[in-house]
Amino acid sequence: MAHDVFISYSSKDKPIADGICASLEAAGLRCWIAPRDIGPGEEWPKAITNAIAKSQVMVLVFSSNSNASSDVGREIVLAANKNLVIIPFKIENVEPEPGKQYYLAQTHWLEAMNPPTKDQIKKLIARVQAIIPPLDVEPIVQPASTPPSLMEQPSSPLPAVKLGWWRRSYLWAGIPLILILLAMAFWPKFQGMLASQKATPTLPATTTLPPISTLTSSATPTEMSLPSVTPSTGTVTGSIVWGSKPYEGVTVTLCSDWKIKCNGLEYSAVTDAQGSFSISGIEPGEFQMVTIVPEQLGIFYPGDKIIKIQVNAGETIELEPVLKCKYDLKATAPVIQNGKVTLHWSAYPGATIYTIDIYDKSWNNVAYIATKTTSGTPLSTTDNSNTIEPGNYFYLVSMADVDGGCACAFGQFSIP
Repeated sequence: MAHDVFISYSSKDKPIADGICASLEAAGLRCWIAPRDIGPGEEWPKAITNAIAKSQVMVLVFSSNSNASSDVGREIVLAANKNLVIIPFKIENVEPEPGKQYYLAQTHWLEAMNPPTKDQIKKLIARVQAIIPPLDVEPIVQPASTPPSLMEQPSSPLPAVKLGWWRRSYLWAGIPLILILLAMAFWPKFQGMLASQKATPTLPATTTLPPISTLTSSATPTEMSLPSVTPSTGTVTGSIVWGSKPYEGVTVTLCSDWKIKCNGLEYSAVTDAQGSFSISGIEPGEFQMVTIVPEQLGIFYPGDKIIKIQVNAGETIELEPVLKCKYDLKATAPVIQNGKVTLHWSAYPGATIYTIDIYDKSWNNVAYIATKTTSGTPLSTTDNSNTIEPGNYFYLVSMADVDGGCACAFGQFSIP
């Protein structure tokens, strides 16, 4: 089917994109949206490229998800190269990343904070209609001309009848007489019609007038009722702190099936300078929340707290501040000798006790030591009777802060 509008969106915003598509099509605007309009066996890149080339307008459902999507970025570039009018429909308060900002700098943005309202979708429809004339909802079909019947089509022209001058004189004299007779015959009925129009009937108090139905020959697209966009996803907000201080740069991940790594639906956000985060467009269900910073090398330490969250459609969950150790304690690379591990670390303000934990790849603790040793003096597994077997291991050096927080150093090493 021919189309005029290409809808670009992140798959995480699919419920909102589907609602926008339904509203535009209800207003008579033909849309192309994936995966609905991709034929069986058709290649996605080819189908999307062809759809953009045949469109006049791109409606971009802009959010943190589409901002981070490389596929959406490629669609924007294709639309710009084909001179499509790009209308960003902003459902989250995020700034476009530099690559997308280059193509969207001169566009007219429509604000629609998540979830969009009916009035905001009406504005989007009006904007698209200003560029593309809407389809006729009820096209008027002109009746075909019907040839006259055979009785109306004489096989040969009839001869003209010529009247003499005296017959014409009688004809003209008879016309006024005929008009007078007609007036006399219909005058009583005409008087009754005038009287019925002037009379105003008085209805009894108990009489109820029937409702008057108003027929409209055709409704314009702006008069059509828009389908309501019911929120189908949820939002989670909160903050990460260490002690009483905000923790910036923490990646907060919601996962529907977490076992060492995420094996199901995954949604992420990074905390700002205030330690705050917000994740929207989450499918309803139960999720586990984990927190990882770059110093953890992308590895989740099982000692960190895992929070379980039930997300419901249309709801925003505001979490209490989540406490996390600060991964800024500096430690040198481990020194291994005869199955013994030696570590050095820098002094940390407010530290009272330092501890070292060594784990194997299955997170079994193979060595644990607590010490009040000052900075610069090595902490060694020689203080522990265990000798570590050859293999791959994690180490975690930590300290307790007088402010109620903790600081850590994390890394990996191998014993040949």
